[in-house]
Amino acid sequence: MQSFSNGYADSIVEPTFIRVVLRLRPLIGEAAKLSYVEDGFGSLSLQDFPQVAGKATFFTDANDTNKFRFNRVYDVDVGQQEICEDIIGDNVTELLEGFNVSIMTFGSEGSGKTYTMFGNDREEGIVQRMCQSLFDQLDRLRQDRGNESTVSITFYELFAENIYDLLSIEKHSNILKTSSVAKTSGLSIKGLRTVSVNSVNELLSCINEGQFRRCKSGSHHRKSRSSSFLNITVEQRNRTEETMKHSVLQLIDLASSNKLDKNLKHGISTDEIKSANSSMQNLHQMIYELSDSKSPLPKTHNSKHSHRTSRLTKLLQQAIGGDSKTTAVMLSSTNRTDRENTVTTLSLGSKLKSIYNFPTQNKMGLNSKAIFDLSLKNMTTRENSYLTRIKYLEDEVSRLSSTIQQNKNQVLTNQYLTEKNMKLKDQLGLQRKSEQTRKAGSEKDGLHSQSNEKTQNEMSDVLDNLMRKCEKVIQLQLRLDEELRQKSQISQQLSYKESKVQALEAMNVKLLEQLDNNEHEMKNVLNTNSILRKEVEKWMQLAESRSQNVEMLQKEFQDRQIAGASQNNLLFLPGELNHVRDASKNKKGNWLFGNSSSNILGSRKISNVSTGSVMTINSQESNTSKASHRGLNLHAVRLPFGDENENYNDKNKSSNT
Repeated sequence: MQSFSNGYADSIVEPTFIRVVLRLRPLIGEAAKLSYVEDGFGSLSLQDFPQVAGKATFFTDANDTNKFRFNRVYDVDVGQQEICEDIIGDNVTELLEGFNVSIMTFGSEGSGKTYTMFGNDREEGIVQRMCQSLFDQLDRLRQDRGNESTVSITFYELFAENIYDLLSIEKHSNILKTSSVAKTSGLSIKGLRTVSVNSVNELLSCINEGQFRRCKSGSHHRKSRSSSFLNITVEQRNRTEETMKHSVLQLIDLASSNKLDKNLKHGISTDEIKSANSSMQNLHQMIYELSDSKSPLPKTHNSKHSHRTSRLTKLLQQAIGGDSKTTAVMLSSTNRTDRENTVTTLSLGSKLKSIYNFPTQNKMGLNSKAIFDLSLKNMTTRENSYLTRIKYLEDEVSRLSSTIQQNKNQVLTNQYLTEKNMKLKDQLGLQRKSEQTRKAGSEKDGLHSQSNEKTQNEMSDVLDNLMRKCEKVIQLQLRLDEELRQKSQISQQLSYKESKVQALEAMNVKLLEQLDNNEHEMKNVLNTNSILRKEVEKWMQLAESRSQNVEMLQKEFQDRQIAGASQNNLLFLPGELNHVRDASKNKKGNWLFGNSSSNILGSRKISNVSTGSVMTINSQESNTSKASHRGLNLHAVRLPFGDENENYNDKNKSSNT
């Protein structure tokens, strides 16, 4: 069973955007070329684009509505080798550092996705070049650092929301069952075959086998509507550093993005067409939702909900908005007849470029000290990351506060204008009443026509001025309403940012407490280690002094034997004495730490020592004797007959008396 999730992580890095590059396909035949301009800095501007109901159907970036921005644009004259080398870049190095890496191709049908990813018989693609680079660097690490590595591979395709194993042993692949992982919202595939490889030839052989099965699985439209997922898992062990790294390389060839018409014959059923269109539509919706989310915090509720819409989005959880360092290769046609699909591809590429990913290093220690060191290092990294975010949020809070203050000043100004507007309205009403009164009076009094005309002209001028001022006041009132609405939105954002700052501060305090506890524990471990080292040195000195005493006593005893009697009367034969000396030397260094009884300072026995024909000496030291006097019991040795023996008996008698 193969499980795909965000995995485990022992360290955290700053969130990064997905790297998006664009490759333009050359024209085939005499087709009309789409008019575009590439500025050399990753931006592409279309000169002609489709419109539906008078509205452009493309992504809008600020005021430049027909410009699409990428990390890099490869024009039609850029070759396959240069593109593959630039896309691969440092991805293999980051993969071997323990980061998950994802590379995926996206585009409409016939744009060159599979050619860019897998190449053809004449030219290799990203997959072949990256596999070769991977094993080259693994060999270099094995020679330089002594790393031990294992590489395994899984290869499957997704068609109409059904998963098929491309490395299955069976002749015909069956639909694999899946289940959701509740903890990570990932997808677990049951029965997926995992193959371990030891060389680049074995790896490429498995990939070619899977590609052959994929090409023979059905019609051309079925192949173009299926997405292939090639997952290469790398595990590394370093015995010197006592660390282990685990990383996954995802090479994804996504299905064509253009929508199939179910009324046309494509060699696949209507239900499969409907499922394929729905799956791609869910992917587009997920990309737009994640790009609209500007929060740099990982694994929010919205991102998890966006990945739950289909199996395709769940399988892309690690690559889009997950813990992987992702490179998206957008492939587009330059044919004018494909401009609608081209605009769709460019729009999604621009959206992908604004999505956050949160790559983590999957590195762990093999013993307690390595684990503690890595945890301490990662806690420092996390602390620095949180401090950076807190500083960013504090700056944003100060900026929003200044904006609110400016809005307050504008509100005061607008209030003044509103009051002035009311006064002008009152004046206008009075003028209208006055005019009506004058008209009535002129009719009654029969004023001259010239004076009436002059008065009317003056009144009309006053009315025009008042109307113009009223229009300005109305515009100011509308502006005031808009600014009040913006103020409300900014206040909500400010409260949200303040809550995040408080949460981060609480998390930072908790991390600092954990760091203090770990430092205190480390000090205790070092003190205990120092005490144990002193004890070991003490016991080693004691063992060395005992060994020296034993050697000195053996040498003295041998000298007495040689000087007192002939070889026939010796207590030990020469060979036996050498045997005893060798045995004592062998026990010299390991008597303290060898396989002894439970009481290290217990008694020792010397047995089976023969003199002449048959002699047995079995003596045991007294438990009350000091540790520094233990060794050979000279009182248990029988001296040879002769003058020295007699002298010994005389001394013994005198001592007894």
